[in-house]
Amino acid sequence: MPSRSCKLVMDKWNRSLNPIYSTQPFTTFENERLLQVVNDRQQKWKEIAKEFPLRNPRSLVSKYSDLMKERTSEGI
Repeated sequence: MPSRSCKLVMDKWNRSLNPIYSTQPFTTFENERLLQVVNDRQQKWKEIAKEFPLRNPRSLVSKYSDLMKERTSEGI
């Protein structure tokens, strides 16, 4: 990829291509567990990521944000 820097290529790999992370949709259990862990850990994302070793830490933050938006729109 001649037009991309090494850093951009590595970031893309770590963010979305690395096969150690699951790309499957989050399950209902994972959603509930994520909300519980975030409440318990006060959004200390390094600690939270350890609870979900098969998920990319960035995807956890994004999913949590989506879940909170859903809850807000539902009036919970």
